[in-house]
Amino acid sequence: MTRINSQNTPLFGSSILHSAAVMIEISEARVQRQISRDWHFQEGIIFQGLLSPSQFAEAITQMNHGTGTPITLEYVAGDPTRQRERPPAPNKRDEFQQEIHRSLENVLERLHELRETLKTKRDQAKVDGIIQQMRSNIPFVESQFATQMEKTVTEAKAEIEAMMQQRINLAGQQALQDNPTQGSLEADSRTTTDGDRI
Repeated sequence: MTRINSQNTPLFGSSILHSAAVMIEISEARVQRQISRDWHFQEGIIFQGLLSPSQFAEAITQMNHGTGTPITLEYVAGDPTRQRERPPAPNKRDEFQQEIHRSLENVLERLHELRETLKTKRDQAKVDGIIQQMRSNIPFVESQFATQMEKTVTEAKAEIEAMMQQRINLAGQQALQDNPTQGSLEADSRTTTDGDRI
């Protein structure tokens, strides 16, 4: 297993782009004993896969849970494609917008069908009013929701970064308290009774 750094990397089963990942590599190997010790040598790579940090944590802490943890295949021996393509960059906002639009169109279609069964113009007008409200208001609410979610995500990232910085500062302060600087600084400041520096 190796921790790797990357830039805006999409990973299978993750809804964000990643700047770090965990690579799992399985290889054939041979063992050779020399100087009273077993030495292991890598032969050929069988499998390479990438996990996001959260996927890795899930994989090792939630064994025998559900169908397992998603992993991004990088290389599988015997696969004619050899190097596999990365999954497309995720865009959950667009996915949800498309799902909302499909659901809205489905409801509107059913309302139109209901309108055709109504006998009086008054009842038809009521349904027309509902249809108009849905066509006008739901897209606006959806747009406001998307804007707010982007703002919330930005705020959450800032809070996490601030918390991490605070933890780093506290750890640094604690380290300085546990191991105060000694030696040359104190030696330089010592003087004799005559006032001459040592």
